[in-house]
Amino acid sequence: MKEAREELHILIDQEELQDAFILIMANKQDLPTAMPINEIENELGLFFLDELLLYIQGTCANTGDGLAEGLNFLIKNISQVD
Repeated sequence: MKEAREELHILIDQEELQDAFILIMANKQDLPTAMPINEIENELGLFFLDELLLYIQGTCANTGDGLAEGLNFLIKNISQVD
């Protein structure tokens, strides 16, 4: 998680990406050992981002749960950009 945090912050700090929407698909949420969404946000140090730019969606790739919701976040927000 530390490496993911560092890489994500490198991307976020780039001027070209200051207004980018960030979608994190938290897979394997069907497993009892899955990290809760709020813990993922804390571990990645994303609490400072505007919730309009960041969305963490719990998913299960085996069943498809959460995939549509995550993609809908992108579609909704991208369609509102001037």
